[in-house]
Amino acid sequence: MVMYNKPFTQLCYFDLKTKKCSKKIRFNKEGPNNCGIGFNGFLIDADSIYLYEPWPINKLRHMNCNAELIKHVSIPGYVDKKNMLIAPGIQTTNFAPISKVGDWIVLQGYKQNFNEELLNIGYQKATTLLLNTKNGELHCAIPYPQQYNTDNFWGMDYIMSRYCVSPSGDIITSLGADDSLRIYNPITNSYRVQFAGLTIDPKISPLAKSGKEMNRNEEIAHIYKQHKYYAILYDKWNELYYRFVVNPLKEINTTDWPKDPLFLSVIILDKDLNKVGEYDFPIPSTRIGNIFVSPKGIHINIESEDDDYMRFLTYRPVMKQE
Repeated sequence: MVMYNKPFTQLCYFDLKTKKCSKKIRFNKEGPNNCGIGFNGFLIDADSIYLYEPWPINKLRHMNCNAELIKHVSIPGYVDKKNMLIAPGIQTTNFAPISKVGDWIVLQGYKQNFNEELLNIGYQKATTLLLNTKNGELHCAIPYPQQYNTDNFWGMDYIMSRYCVSPSGDIITSLGADDSLRIYNPITNSYRVQFAGLTIDPKISPLAKSGKEMNRNEEIAHIYKQHKYYAILYDKWNELYYRFVVNPLKEINTTDWPKDPLFLSVIILDKDLNKVGEYDFPIPSTRIGNIFVSPKGIHINIESEDDDYMRFLTYRPVMKQE
């Protein structure tokens, strides 16, 4: 497991067996080979590291494993005229990471406000921007569902796209209000949509603009009083996909958010993304941004009484006997 130590601009590598830090890479903050004042996403390749620095720089810095700069890669705003798609703003998270498929770097995120003139002439919002490491080509991919292409669809938690990459190189995207997965392969340039929703219809409704500036607390209250499809992770040890769902809260303390405990469910899919089960996790978590899969199962972060240690609940998938 690799974590970004923000005050020191360094990456810390942790051994999951020993549970200790095995090495650290510290990046220069000054000079011609600097990596800037910080970054909010990184990709570790076989022999190098890509660091992403967001707006207003909007740049990837390609570094070697000795923390020396190889080159800067600028990422301009982008409209794909061939595919009629508008590139997203890049917002890397644990579940919208910087990944690599073949020669393509996957940059995924969201964009709240798109150029309305372009939308009016047939362009669609996209979730993914692909950067070719060999020739620098940019390519826009994975359109949002049609209901997302209106001003009435509001709320960052809905439009934030979360994804994983399959063993075959498919980018599998999960959107907060969409019960289907959006699957794209940049190598074959193929695209499809597949149902992967709850057994019950959660009837997720958008947060419509009301003509006044939207209060963040109102947005939080609206979103967390209904279901929200969340991250999708691949379990290579069991050849399963896990699509997580955040269940509704009855009461929300927006003044102290996000300390409300959140109950999660998971939709279990086989290697071909066919649904094979659902499960409701009985214990809540306030740290759902830290979920990962290991040979031991699904690990969900919960609060720890000791700030020097992270605690996880571990769940192992089992085959239900009929």
